[in-house]
Parts: sequence; structure tokens; C-alpha cells
Amino acid sequence: GLYLPLDAAKIPNMDKLYPQFRIKGDPYTKFMYVAQALTYNKDIVKQKPDSWMAMWDPKYKGKIASPDITTSHGIFLLLTAADMAGGGVKNIDPGFDLMKKLKPNILTFYTQHAQLAQLFTQGDVVMASWTSDRAQAAIDGGAPLAWTIPKESAYIIDSTIGIAKGTKNLEVAQKYVDFALSVEAQAANARYTYLAPVNKDVKLPADVAAKLPVGEGVLDKLKMADWNYVTTVRPQWTQRWTREISSP
Repeated sequence: GLYLPLDAAKIPNMDKLYPQFRIKGDPYTKFMYVAQALTYNKDIVKQKPDSWMAMWDPKYKGKIASPDITTSHGIFLLLTAADMAGGGVKNIDPGFDLMKKLKPNILTFYTQHAQLAQLFTQGDVVMASWTSDRAQAAIDGGAPLAWTIPKESAYIIDSTIGIAKGTKNLEVAQKYVDFALSVEAQAANARYTYLAPVNKDVKLPADVAAKLPVGEGVLDKLKMADWNYVTTVRPQWTQRWTREISSP
């Protein structure tokens, strides 16, 4: 009830979105996405990992950073573990079991992007689950990193834009949302902030596309978390994570 439903007639760029980024009833819409990515120090990890299970390799004992469960990225890693172990969002036990096996390799549980960037820069960690945009920014900043979406795929991370109910500036707000969804704005976000476009009419130059989770079949393979369900069980997951995973 906080949003004024979007009027596609006043926001024509909504009709150009990939279907998965448009919300039923148009209470708001998605305006960007990035992906959970397996990020690694390419000076140490010479061969690009093809599986998330690379983080479980005993040779990386004490060299892995895990996002904490208090972040959405921690949820994504737990769900990824569950998927790989034969479970899923509504059968999370296999995910916890697999995360327990990762514990010897985990140096720390990060809660902030800057914290992980520093750990990579200092050489304290060699691999982590991170977001593609943050990893790419670090790479373009000179860090010896690379990122990949493994064969098991990865979870999509997106953000929304909407108009507050009761706004006194409806026409301007509609124009802004339309601009944010435009080819021009989406292409600029992709080039300068590594945010992948949700507007299917955007055609990215090859050098820009190479830095994003885009391309033939990539978007279709990315997974979406069922946040409507996750929010109902997150407190229990958090308590269990603290008890079984992050405690010494």
C-alpha cells in the first residue's frame, strides 16, 4: 500500500522490459540487475573455476570469504548450497549441511562490500561469492580478480523503482521512472556502474557486455529467489546459521 501503481501509458518504457522484471499489477518495477558471482584472485587461482564447489577445495583452507546470513548475499549462498546438495528454498537442510563442510575454508563472514574488497586487496582471501558489479569495479580499479557464473548458475540480484502513494509530483515522477528505464539511461548504467539492463532494446558494445552477466542464454539461466517465502523463514535461518555455521 506504499506505492502508487505505475501507469504504463505514462511510462511507455515499461513495455520494453524483459518479462521477469515486470511485476504483476505494476506496483513498481525492476530497473537493473546484477548476478551473484564466484569471484577469485586470478594470480593464485590460475584456472577459472567452473563450479561453486571450487570454494570447498581443501587447498583453500582459511582463504574463503563467505557473505553473512544477515545480508541478502548470504541468503543467496545458502540457497546455492541447497540447490547443489539436492535441496532448495523449501528444503534448506542440505544447504546447511554443505555450508558446514565449507567452514574450515572460511576465513571470515563479510557484511560489507568494502570489507571484502580489502580482504581481496590484502591477499587474505582468494575466493568468495560476490556481486558481479562490485567485482567488476574492483577489477577495473586494478585488483587481480576475475569473476564467473559457474555451471550451476547463480542468483539474480535486482533493484526496484516505484512512486510513493500520495506524491504531489506525479507527472515528474512518471517521467523519471520512464527515463530510468530508457535505452539511454540503461546503457549508461551498464557502462559506468556495471548494472545490467532490464530494457530488452538496449544493445551494448562488446567491451561493456563483457563486464556484465548478459549475453546469449545468460539471463535466462539466472535464478530468482522466492523472497516472499524467504522472508517468512529468514529469522529461523539466521539463528541456525549463527549456531551451526558462523560460530567457532
